[in-house]
Amino acid sequence: MVAGFSRGVSFAYLFAAEHPQNVAGLLLFDGYIGHGETGSPPAGIYAEDVAGKHLTWDKRAALLKLVIDNPHAPAPIAKYKDAADNLDHVVYDSAGFGGKGGLANPIDGFSDRAILARVLITYDRYWPIVQDYEDSFPPAVMAGLRRSKIPVFAFSSTNIAPEWPDRVAKSAASTGSNDMHVTRLQGWGHLDVICGTHAVRDVFTPALEWLRRLRE
Repeated sequence: MVAGFSRGVSFAYLFAAEHPQNVAGLLLFDGYIGHGETGSPPAGIYAEDVAGKHLTWDKRAALLKLVIDNPHAPAPIAKYKDAADNLDHVVYDSAGFGGKGGLANPIDGFSDRAILARVLITYDRYWPIVQDYEDSFPPAVMAGLRRSKIPVFAFSSTNIAPEWPDRVAKSAASTGSNDMHVTRLQGWGHLDVICGTHAVRDVFTPALEWLRRLRE
């Protein structure tokens, strides 16, 4: 069994394509095959910085620590009622994930700010940009994946982009298995799929049931 979240879903598919005999099933959380851009990375730019122009890395870390220690402490940005409310809007409005709850949707109750803070504070600052431009799934690799017939259980958020759920579903069908299921999580953000308020009920419980069925 191989599982993956986000970009890890692409890695899971790639491993399955190259080593199908070692994969009994794919359990995939909110990701799909691809993410590749056309062309080459910008000259001299090797990594993406998850910090923003207004929320610098130091300010981001300080906000996350503040929410962990005391979510009702005064907000670093005065227009928010407290630190937790400040973080809610940071993740909800994240432009890199489309805004409107693409990264996470605590505004509509799909995630908890204290849990989000504990997850986000573990993130690395930089992500290698080359991974956005590599095509790891040329036709020969996709053909091998289609021959694998590996069972797939995938979960998709909806808030990142309108086309996101369809990409998740299309990728899930790429193994050619008759045992393929995709759960579309309406109103959920990306992080909500693994640490949201409803993740135990709507993601991990059905995933566990599916894993048990595969073992039978």
